Amino acid sequence: MHRLQVRTALMGAAVAALATIAVPVATREVVATAQQTAPPQQAELSVTLSSTTKRTVLAVADFVVPSGDAEAAALSKLLSDVLWADFDFEREYSLVPRAKTASFGAPARPEDVAQQPDWGSSGAGADAVVIGTVTRSGKEFSVKIDIVGAPGSPAAGQIGFSSLYEHCSLANPRFCSHSIADDIHKKKRGLDGVARTRLAFSSDRDSARMGTRTGVLVSGKEIYVSDYDGANQQRFTFNNSLNIHSRWSPNGNQIVFTSYQTSFPDIYVADLAQAGRGHRLSRADRGRDLLRAERTRRDDARWEESRCGSWDGNSDAHRKLARPQGRRH
Repeated sequence: MHRLQVRTALMGAAVAALATIAVPVATREVVATAQQTAPPQQAELSVTLSSTTKRTVLAVADFVVPSGDAEAAALSKLLSDVLWADFDFEREYSLVPRAKTASFGAPARPEDVAQQPDWGSSGAGADAVVIGTVTRSGKEFSVKIDIVGAPGSPAAGQIGFSSLYEHCSLANPRFCSHSIADDIHKKKRGLDGVARTRLAFSSDRDSARMGTRTGVLVSGKEIYVSDYDGANQQRFTFNNSLNIHSRWSPNGNQIVFTSYQTSFPDIYVADLAQAGRGHRLSRADRGRDLLRAERTRRDDARWEESRCGSWDGNSDAHRKLARPQGRRH
């Protein structure tokens, strides 16, 4: 009897000792609460998850331009605004609102950032500042970009990134900002950005009334392209017909779409650089909807060839990303 009492006491002490052990787990706080109930004894476990990851706080300064050049000043604001929006969309950085730094001026050199405490924790709260210098040459321009540690940060005054972007077109300055954003995300974060992605979609905003085979008047639709954020929209087709089911080629240089220019659903392909022009690949069966014809004629080798098997197969989507290698969005 005495040995049984001792063994029972030892087991009870071991259980009590185990209940007091705390196990640290990386970034998780684990709280265990034992609730006394009737035998058998049960335990309730509650787990609280928390993240200690802190995103770098980034500020985008106004870019430097030659003095007295009003057009370059407007270009500079556009470039920095678009770059800020691209960073904000990706959510890899926390962004200081542009309005908060509007009075700080345009730093011409990394030293200018280090000499202005307002960029750092005492003002805007940035960890790093993106500065740029714009230089125009004819119909092109270049942008020199530096990312500098803000005052008060561990990397204060240090250049964490530097690159020159040349041969940007004045006809499409937004593309230059998109290219800069994608390049920074690739080199600094190891990610493929989506800023250079383009959209293709159908709209009846410029449509004309068109006749059908049965004589009924309906509204047509044209194909349009835009940047990933919906800006820079441009009309792509001009045939005053019904144009739908737009899809991108794998290299993003062509668009294939369905058009009812002949009152039948024909497949066309057109180069992005030649808006409004294109050639017909194939005609679906007369009187049949394009998608129905695609389903019923899969065994026809010529039809499969006309569909160009390298195209994106999601035929039910009217809006497509231009870059097949794009990121998770």
